[in-house]
Amino acid sequence: MEHCVFLLWPDTGEPNQPLIDYLKIHKKAGDKLILWTCRSGVILDKALSWCKEIAKLEFDAVNDNSNMPRPSQLYRQ
Repeated sequence: MEHCVFLLWPDTGEPNQPLIDYLKIHKKAGDKLILWTCRSGVILDKALSWCKEIAKLEFDAVNDNSNMPRPSQLYRQ
């Protein structure tokens, strides 16, 4: 599993720029990004702020995918 930063739990470490670039390409192509994390509260807020302000990366959902279409909904004929 890749991480947007090299982990220094609960802090963020150095950016994993190749992964950040990859995620931005897919986001721009229309893919949905979901952040699954064990963080909560203040440390989750800090991580999301870092992603938005430093990495310029925003997620469509955090620890939840209930608002995403199911694959069966996407490929119905």
